[in-house]
Amino acid sequence: ALPAVSALAQIPGGAQVDWLIEPRYKILLERNSHVRNVVEIDTRGKLSALRRSMTEVRRRTYDAAIDFQGLLKSAVLGRLARATERVGFAEPWLREPVAGAFYTRQVRLPDAEHVVEENLGLVKQWGADSAHRHQWRFPLPDLPEARDRMEEKLENLGIQNSDLLIVNPGGGWAAKRWPAENFAALLTELAPACPLTPVVTYGPGEEVLAEAILEGSGNPAAVSLATDIPEFIALARRAKLFVGTDTGPLHLSTAVGTPVVGIYGPTNPKRHGPFSPLDIVLHRANRISHSRRNHHAGGIREIGVGEVADAVRARLEKTDDER
Repeated sequence: ALPAVSALAQIPGGAQVDWLIEPRYKILLERNSHVRNVVEIDTRGKLSALRRSMTEVRRRTYDAAIDFQGLLKSAVLGRLARATERVGFAEPWLREPVAGAFYTRQVRLPDAEHVVEENLGLVKQWGADSAHRHQWRFPLPDLPEARDRMEEKLENLGIQNSDLLIVNPGGGWAAKRWPAENFAALLTELAPACPLTPVVTYGPGEEVLAEAILEGSGNPAAVSLATDIPEFIALARRAKLFVGTDTGPLHLSTAVGTPVVGIYGPTNPKRHGPFSPLDIVLHRANRISHSRRNHHAGGIREIGVGEVADAVRARLEKTDDER
């Protein structure tokens, strides 16, 4: 949604945007000059806190509420904000069809391929436009304190001036995860000639996964590193390449322009993948599915270690001059 909101800020006269967001993702909007107010909406917390947030929202008058999520809860929040116009997706782009009952206008986007293009389609009626992918703006925070923390962590690991390869083994659910033993074998295969230092990144609850990959690889140069969101953004801005599956760190890396090799299973990389023509995606799927109930990882497991290693080498050989 960041490019769509950035495009709104570029229309004649600009647009004053308030963004309703879950507290755990608020940091992504830190120092975003295109957003007037950031309002925390904790749908997992106490009802009293949610009421206070909506009371704050209802003090203001909105011309429009734009629902990029397409969910019942986000559509209801737009209605409670008393916006004059409430805009959202039409089916089949709508994630939860019942949400459409709360919109005053539903938008069809038959020509949109990537999710960013879909979100841009919701704001075109106000003259916002950023049709070319190289014009998409992702004003993610670049926080000096996060850069300093990241540099300190790397220094403590004995890494200072090295070029970095981010390896991120996590995934939202089982069907999106490439096996840990494959990541370990990838590090082993890349070890002899890869000029980059592998950094296996992980989030809460994934430390065992990261350590298993290091132990299985036997690559003495590889390290593991826990990061929060701002630290990961700082790391991605520094890294020469990211390798991983369809998950938040891949999208953050894409947004800041880090070269990417994506490993995709049940989700559609044309809609959710990296959008640089230089990036490489390896994709196997028994069927396209975004259901977290889908635990069958057969498709992604068919992607071989050699294929990913070849993709890493090929992506490192590409330059921005090839665009």
